[in-house]
Amino acid sequence: MPPTNEERRDKRKRRLALLAEYAEILRAWGLNVSQNLNKLMHHGAKKEWTTTQFVQQLRRTRDYKQQFVGIKWQEGMTESQYNAEYMAFLREADDLGKKLSRQDYGSILRSGMDFEEFQARTTVLRDLRDNPELKRMFEKVLHARGMLGPQKNLSKKNMWDIMTGTGDPRWEAAWQEAAITFQLQRIGLKTSQKKKLGFTRKDLLELIESALRRRRLAEAVCERSQVSQRLTTDVRRKTSSLVRSETAPCGSQNAVRIPATTSFAPGTSVTV
Repeated sequence: MPPTNEERRDKRKRRLALLAEYAEILRAWGLNVSQNLNKLMHHGAKKEWTTTQFVQQLRRTRDYKQQFVGIKWQEGMTESQYNAEYMAFLREADDLGKKLSRQDYGSILRSGMDFEEFQARTTVLRDLRDNPELKRMFEKVLHARGMLGPQKNLSKKNMWDIMTGTGDPRWEAAWQEAAITFQLQRIGLKTSQKKKLGFTRKDLLELIESALRRRRLAEAVCERSQVSQRLTTDVRRKTSSLVRSETAPCGSQNAVRIPATTSFAPGTSVTV
C-alpha cells in the first residue's frame, strides 16, 4: 500500500529536521559543506540516521580527517576541544610570525606535547630572537657538540623544529646547557669548557634563582628607601609651611602663632 500524502509530508519534515541537525554539527565543528559531505547528509537523512550515527560516518570522511588531524576522540577529546586548543596554539605561534597548520598541530598532538610545553618552546624562540648573545651561546654549544656544521647559524627550519618538537632530541640538552651558561654569566659567574663543576642542573638553577631573589630584594629595599625619602621631604615641607604661618597678620582670624622652636612628635597632626 503506497504511503499517503500526510505520511509523505511527515517523512519530508523528518528529513529536513535531520538535515538541519547535521548542518549544525558541521557548523559547530568548522567544517564546510563540501560536495562529499552534502551527499553524506542527504544519504543520512534518507536513512533517517540519528545524529550519533551521522557523526560515526562523518568521522570516516576525508573532510573530517583533514580538519581534525591527530584528534584523540577515542580518548575523550571532543571536536570543540580540538578547535579551541588548536586556536590557542595558533595564536602562540602567530605571535612569533609562524603559521601553524592543522597538520603541524596534529604532529604536536601525536608527540604528546601539551600547551604548557609548547609555550615553553615558543619562549625559547623569543629569547633567541630577542637576545643575539644568547643565540650565539646556543650556536656555540651546538658547534662544540657537532650538532651544527662549522660556520653555520641556526636556520628557520631549526627554529621550527624547536617549536614543534620534531628536531633532534639532543638539542634539548644543548639548549639547557646554553641557557644555564648564559644565566650564570649574567649573574657574574664565569664558566669553563675545560673544567667540570660538581653541580647538577638543579643546583645551577637554584643558584640562578637565589641570585635573582637577592637582586629583587635589593631592588625592593632601594624602592622603599626612595619612598621614605619622599615622605621625609614631604613632612619637612609641611612643617616649614606651619612655621611660616606665624607671620600671618595679627588681625587675621586664621593666624596661628607657633614658635619656631616648636617640635612635633611623630604622627602629630595640626589643624589650621
